[in-house]
Amino acid sequence: MAIDLADDAMAARFPPGVLLPLLNEALQVRAGACALTATRRGADSVIELSVPAAPPDATVERVRAVLADLYGGAAELAVVAKPGAAHAVVRVPYERA
Repeated sequence: MAIDLADDAMAARFPPGVLLPLLNEALQVRAGACALTATRRGADSVIELSVPAAPPDATVERVRAVLADLYGGAAELAVVAKPGAAHAVVRVPYERA
């Protein structure tokens, strides 16, 4: 797992466990490397996750539901799946931890 945290994202609050369902499939099959990048863009924290196996649609919807419960319409999850890989982008309002 490669992790790249921007300095301005180091103090950001992010709900624990939200990314775990998206990582679960990749961790179960140990199909390859994963990468996580966290940045701050204006009023938002942006977390990008690249995994070698796409999460099931039901998992993506479950994570969207959790984000909606926590942040309402202020959060977003976009997942682009390709054969053998997936890239997820989570955007939530920036909150200092």
